[in-house]
Amino acid sequence: MTELYVDYIRSRAGNEITIEHHYRYDIFTSAVDQQAQELNHRFSEQVTELLILCASLDPKNSFNSLKINDVCSLASKFYPTDFSEQERSTLRLQLQHYEFDVPTNSKFQNLTTVANLCRRLAETRKSDECYLIDRLYTILYLI
Repeated sequence: MTELYVDYIRSRAGNEITIEHHYRYDIFTSAVDQQAQELNHRFSEQVTELLILCASLDPKNSFNSLKINDVCSLASKFYPTDFSEQERSTLRLQLQHYEFDVPTNSKFQNLTTVANLCRRLAETRKSDECYLIDRLYTILYLI
């Protein structure tokens, strides 16, 4: 693979690259670029935003991705009929309590999926305290 690669179409360019370089970089990067473009066109901007905002509810890494503003934005932008104005204000308060309590609670450590989190919320009865967060998880699970 260390032999020189000769591009017969562009052979006058004088670039001396190896066959290994040609396959590892030239072909690989063009294949990755093509797949990235395909994925970018597969989802609309609205769906992409929804997925990004949903990621803020992910329990992995001790809830490091939890962002209260993103969750509130998710509820107001995508589910305005499911949450009244008063419920959105209450949701923010519940999220602040949730952000303080749940990541430090030993029963919620090492959760990797939203399903496990919802199960644990029900087991510990936190879903009753944070009923709007539970409703949001339920709605998101139905997508």
